[in-house]
Amino acid sequence: MSLVIPPTIISPQDLLSVIEELKNYSRYSVHEAIKQRVTVRKSRPANNVELSDEARDLLRQASDGKTISRRAVDNLIRELDAVIKNSQTVTFTLAAPATTDVKRKLADWCRQNIGPSTLIAFKFNSTLLGGFVVRYGSHVHDWSFRRQILNRSNDFMETLRRV
Repeated sequence: MSLVIPPTIISPQDLLSVIEELKNYSRYSVHEAIKQRVTVRKSRPANNVELSDEARDLLRQASDGKTISRRAVDNLIRELDAVIKNSQTVTFTLAAPATTDVKRKLADWCRQNIGPSTLIAFKFNSTLLGGFVVRYGSHVHDWSFRRQILNRSNDFMETLRRV
């Protein structure tokens, strides 16, 4: 099965939280099935586990319109674990914390240009002074203001002397 990662799942941490939700859902469904076999049905329904929109979307993809079984949930969890292990991760280090809008735009660009299952990690480091650093595989691309100043430190010092 080829899963399409929802656009709101951006980082490996987002995917890990969805996996944890699905594990809780699986445990809950097994527990409820045992309870229903042992006890007489109650007049009021049992409380269901709340799932995020992302987890529900992935469950719909995994079930292909059929009833969701424990086996399907377990297979989905295994497949998501494989996505985390095998997907490419791009790390953006920004001078300030990234907003949700910036994260989504960068994630969309990476998924269009690198791969649909690319996961993006965000960090921030105020010593960059602006710009950003991108880490992808063994490559590091530093487009920070700090790097620009360090690369042209003589020109920068000359400018300061003239002020």
